[in-house]
Amino acid sequence: MMNFFDVTLAPPRADHILIAKYIVIVLSLMFVPYISTLFGSTLLSLIYSFRGKNENNPMFSRLSQDIADTLMGGWGMAIVMGMLPIFTLAACFAQMLYGAEVAIVQYMAVTLVAVVVSIVLAMWFK
Repeated sequence: MMNFFDVTLAPPRADHILIAKYIVIVLSLMFVPYISTLFGSTLLSLIYSFRGKNENNPMFSRLSQDIADTLMGGWGMAIVMGMLPIFTLAACFAQMLYGAEVAIVQYMAVTLVAVVVSIVLAMWFK
C-alpha cells in the first residue's frame, strides 16, 4: 500500500525533524485540553440531561443546555482545535519517521475518523 506522505514529503533534514518535534509539542498542548474539555462537558451535559428527564426537573435540563452551549464551542473551534491538529500531527510524525516501516499515517487516519465522529456526535447532542 502506497503511503500518501512518502510521496508528498521530501526526505527530512535535521532541522525539519527539530521543527516537527516542536510542532508536535505545541499541538499536543492545544489538542489534549480541548478534547478533554469537550469530553467532560459532553459527559456532564448528558448526565444532567438524563437527570432532568428522570426527575422531571427543568433546572437540570437548563444546566445541561448551559454546559453544552458554554464549554463545547462551535464548529469552527471543533475543526481548528480538534480535527486539524490530528492531520498536522500525522504530517509531523510522517516527517519524523520518514523511511521507517511504521504505519503511523494509517493509525492517525483511524484516529482522525474517530475524532471527527465523536465531535460530530457531540455537536449533534448540543
